[in-house]
Amino acid sequence: MLKSVFAGDPAKHYDYYRQYAIPSVKAAIKSKLSTELADSPYPYDCIPLERWQGLASLVPDVLFRLCGDKPSLENKVCALRVAAKLVMEGE
Repeated sequence: MLKSVFAGDPAKHYDYYRQYAIPSVKAAIKSKLSTELADSPYPYDCIPLERWQGLASLVPDVLFRLCGDKPSLENKVCALRVAAKLVMEGE
């Protein structure tokens, strides 16, 4: 999904960032956040922003550029949070 499609419809936020939850990102999230993911029913909301920002390099910049977006810290944190949700759901 291109950024231009998401930008016009806030309801597509989850779907847009889900495309960045590639297997390597999900595996890294599972490895680096396994304790946090097990401690709460909504851990992606309880993990401090600084922790997410420290993991931003897990999301390849090229994925954002391919979708017409910038690999900003904000975008990467959104992608990581969606990836964590998918890991928790067993996807």
